[in-house]
Amino acid sequence: MAGLALLLMGGCVAVMLWLAWHGHAPMDWIVIWAGVSIAGMLAATLSIRCGWTRRLVDPALTLAQMVWSITSAAVAYVVASDARDMLPCMVALVLLFGSLGLTLRQIVGVTLYAFVTTGTAMLLTPWLLRQPASAYDVAHAMMLTLVLLACMAVSLRLHALRTRLQRQRLSLARALEEHRTLASRDGLTGLLNRRSMVELLELEQRRCVRGQRRMALALLDIDYFKRINDQYGHAVGDRALQAFAHTVRHTVRGGDVLARWGGEEFVLLLSDIDANAAHSLLERIGHAVAQAVVPDAPP
Repeated sequence: MAGLALLLMGGCVAVMLWLAWHGHAPMDWIVIWAGVSIAGMLAATLSIRCGWTRRLVDPALTLAQMVWSITSAAVAYVVASDARDMLPCMVALVLLFGSLGLTLRQIVGVTLYAFVTTGTAMLLTPWLLRQPASAYDVAHAMMLTLVLLACMAVSLRLHALRTRLQRQRLSLARALEEHRTLASRDGLTGLLNRRSMVELLELEQRRCVRGQRRMALALLDIDYFKRINDQYGHAVGDRALQAFAHTVRHTVRGGDVLARWGGEEFVLLLSDIDANAAHSLLERIGHAVAQAVVPDAPP
């Protein structure tokens, strides 16, 4: 975007130089103005490309480039003589160019700055030329005011649309993350569900076939779980499932994966383990589950 701004400034400078070449503006003043204007935009572009602005609040230097360009346009109005009709086009380009990168306060502030600088230039020009303001000058000021107001209105509208799109994007991202979680996790225990576990098992199986690692699978089933539901109700049964999942997760190793396979059945994936170590770990799980307490439930 900074490179594009530099190209736009170069285009405006080329037009002014062309008008000066045809005698509509003083060539010496236009050459000085063109050099200073291009130098400022070139410095901003190089600073961004070299990464010198990364730690700034506005690393794109959007506001700084706009202020520089508006000031350049106001100076052009003073020195351009008959070519000052180009001013509204330059200011409109500047305001619309930066509308997507500014906050609401910055949009209003830079528009007010454009009013002040261009108004000052219009007041200074008749005084410097030692001639009273004509009806043409007044009409020119009125047209520039309309252009500035229109640019501010468009910029504010774009800002409102951008803000709404950002909110919608954040809302969609949260919804997608929630959907992804619900699609891969069991809602009661928070463990991987059967579909996600199948995908993980297929991946681990391919690694085992290639000889990259070994794994063990354990099917864990809660004995007499139907009796818990029948005697104490499904709410207590749900808490029993949660307590079981919590106990097993805190007993296994960090790289092991527990998933709810269905009902009171769970599948435990043990990676990089031999049969003896797997058997010992499962015995430890059995003892931990036997001593577990289900919160807010009968003994």
